[in-house]
Parts: sequence; C-alpha cells; structure tokens
Amino acid sequence: MDRNFRTRLGEIDIIATKGRTLVFVEVKYGVEGRFRVDKKKLAKIEIAASRYMEKFGDFESVRLDVVEVRDDGIIHIEGVEF
Repeated sequence: MDRNFRTRLGEIDIIATKGRTLVFVEVKYGVEGRFRVDKKKLAKIEIAASRYMEKFGDFESVRLDVVEVRDDGIIHIEGVEF
C-alpha cells in the first residue's frame, strides 16, 4: 500500500495488507539487523502507525513485522509487539 511513510516523529518502511489486517513492516539490513529494532524504534513506529491509521482509516487488526535482509537470505518475523 505504501513505502517510506514519514511523520515528524517516525517512519515506516513498508505498509501492506493481509486480508483485513494492516501490516507495518520494518526492514533492517545485515546479520542480526532485527536486533536493532529496540524500544525507542518501536515507539517511533507506533507513533507513525497511529498517524497512518488516522489518515487512511481503521482496519480490523494491525500487525508489526520485521524483515531482516542478509546476504544469505531473508528472515521475516511476524507479529512483533509494539
């Protein structure tokens, strides 16, 4: 649905849907990139996600995924807690 959605306080790399679920995706590059999604980053994503929903409407459910892009493949972690 969208890429690089920015607000003053945060950014979301990818916004997609799966059925009636709105999925916010944070993409990190490099080995163990997923571990760079800390509490501070999650708070910024949550603010940006709230702004996106205010602007574009409600969904039945919302999910945050983290995708780690590595030289040897991709790791997709679904349902990370905000």
